Amino acid sequence: MLVSSQFIKNDLRNVHEKVLLMAAALLLAPLAVSAVEYQEGVHYAVINDGPATAKPEITEFFSFYCPHCFNFSKTVVPKILAEKPEGVAFNQAHVDFIGKEMGVEMSRAFAVAHQLNVDEKMDAALFSAIHEKKNTLLALPIFVPFSWLTVLMVKLSMRRQNLSW
Repeated sequence: MLVSSQFIKNDLRNVHEKVLLMAAALLLAPLAVSAVEYQEGVHYAVINDGPATAKPEITEFFSFYCPHCFNFSKTVVPKILAEKPEGVAFNQAHVDFIGKEMGVEMSRAFAVAHQLNVDEKMDAALFSAIHEKKNTLLALPIFVPFSWLTVLMVKLSMRRQNLSW
């Protein structure tokens, strides 16, 4: 039983046509998706029916243990700070549900640093320690690796007790 060369050529031509059609379809598919115009009530719903703040503000919820938050802090936050309109506050709130028991400790540390107006320095130090230096900070209290924060904690504690430095 011999197969003719014409049959093989036709079969290969069909395969090439199918491959070209598939490639064209894959290349054009993103164009169809990007043409969608999203409409409120159809594609999404507004979930914030509560009262608005008196002044516009941006609040970032983050965790020092979250790698996405680390990348966000290095790439997006500087752009937000540079481009936000004057009079718009930028607030940060550390969440304590990531990092097991250290999540709560990190939230406390962030609150203390915020009270002492050193939260930007602390952000950089903690993000760097966890994500760049790979220090998990699980075994020791977080203030041990950051001695300057220990001093700040003492200052805050003394301030709360109305003692001078």
